Amino acid sequence: MKNCIAKIRKERGLTLQALADSVGASNQQISHLEKERQGLTADWLERIAIALDCHPFDLLEPDPALMSINGASLTAIERQLIFQFRRLSETEQEAVLHFLKAMTTKNS
Repeated sequence: MKNCIAKIRKERGLTLQALADSVGASNQQISHLEKERQGLTADWLERIAIALDCHPFDLLEPDPALMSINGASLTAIERQLIFQFRRLSETEQEAVLHFLKAMTTKNS
């Protein structure tokens, strides 16, 4: 699966070495992960996400099949909602869903 590690690392202004130091790896290991020469395990995703202050899912390139609903591409607002939703805890996600369901039921 393609990843966005290098893109996010650069957006955060980090060098390979700085990211490697923060996850306890070598810069060569990080380079191999970024270039998909080494498998990206759940452990790597979690360690790198913590170091880059993002959600592990943010490190993965989105599946184009998941970027549409009923054949229509997601809008920028919908993509932003998904991005922010993924940053919430499971409890917070459930609360947001409950709130949205209540709003849409009320407005129906």
